Amino acid sequence: MGKPRPTQSRMIAFDLISQVNRNGAYANIRLPELLNKSKLEEKDKNLTTELSYGTLRMQGLYDYIASKYTDRPFAELDPIIQDLLRLGIHQIHFMRIPSHAAVSETVEVARAVAGESKASYVNAILRKISAANLDLHEIDNLPTPEGLSLKYSHPIWIVNAFYDQLKDWHEVELLL
Repeated sequence: MGKPRPTQSRMIAFDLISQVNRNGAYANIRLPELLNKSKLEEKDKNLTTELSYGTLRMQGLYDYIASKYTDRPFAELDPIIQDLLRLGIHQIHFMRIPSHAAVSETVEVARAVAGESKASYVNAILRKISAANLDLHEIDNLPTPEGLSLKYSHPIWIVNAFYDQLKDWHEVELLL
């Protein structure tokens, strides 16, 4: 019996996330191209879409979560590892995928794209994250722009620009 292989849905999602983050690709243009070239069934295309857009949409928050469990600053990690952790966190905490399956599937993607050593690192971090009791209430205690930036995964400059126009943090939060 051979090694497990990552699902095509997750490989396509990882590929898209990497293209967006490293090559400046537009997800809304590139994802349909990737899906049309695939032989995925409709339900798997839907999974790929959620994995891709969900991970990209909330990656600021996912970076914050991952940074609590890595041995060095998140920004210093290999970009491939960053994207793998984001993809794993999205599945673990924000989709109805059992944690063990989310970790296992993400590690299989890591093996395929980054090799055994990096896959082991991704496995260790995602296991820590899945075992931890995620409490995002601490974000509410951060200064307002930083907290809103993390909570809604928007760049801080956007949060500040909204505040500059509205002069009311509650209204800014409603917009986000």
